[in-house]
Amino acid sequence: LLTANHLHFQALPKSGTGDGYMSPEFQATLKGNQHFKKRATMSLLEKSVELQLRQNEYNTQMATYFPPGSNEFDSAPWTWPLMGKGIVWRLPSKSKKTKQAVVLSGNPVIWGAATIVAIGATATAIYGVLATTGLPTPESQQRGTVVGGHSPMFWLVLGYWLNVLPFLLLNRQ
Repeated sequence: LLTANHLHFQALPKSGTGDGYMSPEFQATLKGNQHFKKRATMSLLEKSVELQLRQNEYNTQMATYFPPGSNEFDSAPWTWPLMGKGIVWRLPSKSKKTKQAVVLSGNPVIWGAATIVAIGATATAIYGVLATTGLPTPESQQRGTVVGGHSPMFWLVLGYWLNVLPFLLLNRQ
């Protein structure tokens, strides 16, 4: 998370439309902001924590304005791999008679394959963790050894779930 936020803060050092959600101390670090101070500093951890808290507050407020079921494109995160609904961006229209929107939908073959890989990788990582704890696995019983250390698969699966879990905790989808 800190690495991703570090890259985010490095790539976006300037003021933007979401600044009003952040504290004056945070805003003081953004070039072009009314609170900007050249010598203002916040640690990466402080900025990351504030960013995560503000994003959670915003999503919580949005759940009040748009309760579950109030939007035709509302969906629960567990349904996303099933691709039951697309993502809609409504565009401003010059005429009140016409409405414009962009609807994104994924490729079912890619999503289906990715879902199967994610499930298989998660099972493999769990199996690897069990093997490193000393619990017997079929292979270790055959060879008389226990597999040690975490494989790259473990870290990939951990990264995947660390990215997915925050969405599962949101009230608004």
